[in-house]
Amino acid sequence: MTKSTRKITAVTRRYEFFVLRRRLRFQLFCEQCAREEEFVALDDAVLFSGLATRELVRLIEAGELHYLETSGGHLFVCQKSLFIK
Repeated sequence: MTKSTRKITAVTRRYEFFVLRRRLRFQLFCEQCAREEEFVALDDAVLFSGLATRELVRLIEAGELHYLETSGGHLFVCQKSLFIK
């Protein structure tokens, strides 16, 4: 008797789904622009700009981006200054 061997190939597929929530924009007064502009949360600014959070914070600290900080420590970035970069 001969032993027969079978070759079994298993194929798996992986699908990724991303759920995007609607981004909030706020009309706030930007002191550097001296007018009302749209402000976005820091996380949204990361998505819009493609820059890392650390890089955006560095630009904010260097004064290159306009921002507002709430009493709770949340950062909002002036969208106009974000797109100038």
